[in-house]
Amino acid sequence: QQSNVNGRFTDCIGHWAQSDIEEMTKQGIVTGVTVNTFEPDREITRAEFATLVAKALNLTSTASAGFSDVASESWYYTYVNAAANAGLIAGYDGLFRPDDRITREEMAVIIAKTYSFAGGQAASGGAARFADADSISSWAYASVDATAAGLISGMTADTFAPAENATRAQAASLLQRLLDKI
Repeated sequence: QQSNVNGRFTDCIGHWAQSDIEEMTKQGIVTGVTVNTFEPDREITRAEFATLVAKALNLTSTASAGFSDVASESWYYTYVNAAANAGLIAGYDGLFRPDDRITREEMAVIIAKTYSFAGGQAASGGAARFADADSISSWAYASVDATAAGLISGMTADTFAPAENATRAQAASLLQRLLDKI
């Protein structure tokens, strides 16, 4: 990942999340894939998203959270461990699955935990507006319900698309909204 001093990426000009991406870049939370490109519509991995959340809260940790698939030499090691040690992310049977794409409902769970960790008071009632609310996993429903009431947007005005993979643009925009609220 590359740093871009002015926060402007050629592939973000005119993109719906351009201003959020530029602001998150200026704050040092997101970086480009190259100096001039961000790839806003590329799906984001679990390691990338955990890193963004940890950076947004200025968290780092060298204390292992016990994930057997997060090697100490990984670029995301301190961020994934910091987010896990703060209770913001969780793994599965000792694995974090850092290279898996993160789903929108997984992202909502992490953002709900992050918002509470930062002292925010969770709302409720946001998920009911989505026509696909029944397809939100039971383990994620409360988080989608809370974050959809002011933090996370639907894919359309009336759909959440919980199992779809989140994009880099969605992550940057969501983190911008989160930081505006905490």
